Amino acid sequence: MAVVLWTIQPVEVYELIQETGVYHCNFTKSMLNDCQEQYDWLAQEMKTRIGNPPEGVSYPVWAWYMWEGERKKPDLRRERWGNGWKGERFACMEIDIPEAEVILSDFDSWSIILLHGLLSDSEEEDNRLEDVQNIGTGLLSKGKRK
Repeated sequence: MAVVLWTIQPVEVYELIQETGVYHCNFTKSMLNDCQEQYDWLAQEMKTRIGNPPEGVSYPVWAWYMWEGERKKPDLRRERWGNGWKGERFACMEIDIPEAEVILSDFDSWSIILLHGLLSDSEEEDNRLEDVQNIGTGLLSKGKRK
């Protein structure tokens, strides 16, 4: 069974797909190329769960399953995509991927990992972690000062 996903890529990627019918993630061109350790972990996890990738594929292509908590296509009119990285323009492409080749993740949680943050199990734990990180700054959780 196929899963409908949406990938947001620079317009140049869309044009390449139109020309060749193929696109593989080029990590060196990624705006997050300083996060290679995290992406290496994800690529290995995908090999463990899904199997070896097709020839020539090293990293996954990110795609959205949900947008703003709903099963809908991402909106490129949002500020995040309006100007792009270094002024790039983006295209949103709908893709059908076999369900067995997809690993779904939580965007916000993955972003915390990319930024070397700590994932908490509750808001209370999150506040405690924030307090520990703010030791010596005079700040407590919820924006209160000591």
